[in-house]
Amino acid sequence: MDRRGVGAVVLAWVLPLVAATLVLVPAGPSGALAAPTLTVTVRDDPAQPHFVSGAGRLVAVDVTSAGGAAEDVTVTFSGPDLAASPAAADLGTVTGTETAVTRVSLLSGGFHTLTVEVASTNAGPATASLPLLWSAGGTPLPATGNLTGRHYGWRVDFYEPHVGYRHEDFQLSFLDDHRAFIGAAPKGRPRCPSVVEHGYTGCVPYRYDVSTGLVTIGDFIGRVLGNDLYLSGIGRAETSNSVSERVVSQRWRYVRNRLVLDGRWRWDDLRGGGTRSVIDLALRPDRTFRLVTGTDVRPVETTGTFRIPRHGKLVLLGTNGREVHTLAVRLGPDGRPAPGLGVWFTAPTDGTLASFRLDPVT
Repeated sequence: MDRRGVGAVVLAWVLPLVAATLVLVPAGPSGALAAPTLTVTVRDDPAQPHFVSGAGRLVAVDVTSAGGAAEDVTVTFSGPDLAASPAAADLGTVTGTETAVTRVSLLSGGFHTLTVEVASTNAGPATASLPLLWSAGGTPLPATGNLTGRHYGWRVDFYEPHVGYRHEDFQLSFLDDHRAFIGAAPKGRPRCPSVVEHGYTGCVPYRYDVSTGLVTIGDFIGRVLGNDLYLSGIGRAETSNSVSERVVSQRWRYVRNRLVLDGRWRWDDLRGGGTRSVIDLALRPDRTFRLVTGTDVRPVETTGTFRIPRHGKLVLLGTNGREVHTLAVRLGPDGRPAPGLGVWFTAPTDGTLASFRLDPVT
């Protein structure tokens, strides 16, 4: 046998050994299964302050597993001088996104930080925080700014069982450098000789810190966003399980005597039995008015003359005697009063005074 034959035999004998050797080499790290990745997101915006009442605040977090199933996932809630119930949640195996909910109570006034920690037996940990939880008391904000003359109004749409969807209107006025008024002013621009330190409505103190934009209003918290205002806690929430939080941008001003009023504005709301509560107001340049209240089934009409003796105070003298209301007008984009955009009007309802946003009728 020549050398080429011998070489062929050796090669034929060696190649199977090489192949066998390649098969027997264990898989390296690139062949191992990658561990899933956990992330956790707090549904409340961590950049904004959030009001916490004495009953506590519900906080929801979403835990997401990417790249496989995360096993034995637990979520813990903690923070200095606060209590969370439950303090921990067992989510078991997470393959997509699961939600954990806790009720946070603050044990002292001021700002607090809630820390959320997620752990798993086969995935790395994940953390998140909610740093601006607020309750009244504690160290007050620095009072470095002035919001005098800013007046805001907003409408909340909510669902009422056995009635359906309804809406409710709210107003907030900054009267000077330290006093604000929440709610419906009874006889024109509010007069606040004193304030209720821990108030929810009426005359309350406020403190505005220009450097952070944060503002406390009575027991509540907010943030100035240019001409707009973020509020946490003031007014009705859309659902019973949440705190009222919104950015309000609608501005208005208490009407003055020299403003010419010529228009018609209306508010209505669905009540039980399919009827609608109605406020329909018309004011004319000759100082005459027409006011319709009640329901669309049984409306009550009043006509006569009106006058405005001071800012926001509307006196109606008509077929129903003398009535006193508070009237404000919407501001246009240029910051000037624009009655054609709508007005705010106070009227008694269910035994209490309330404010209503009346929209223009064309």
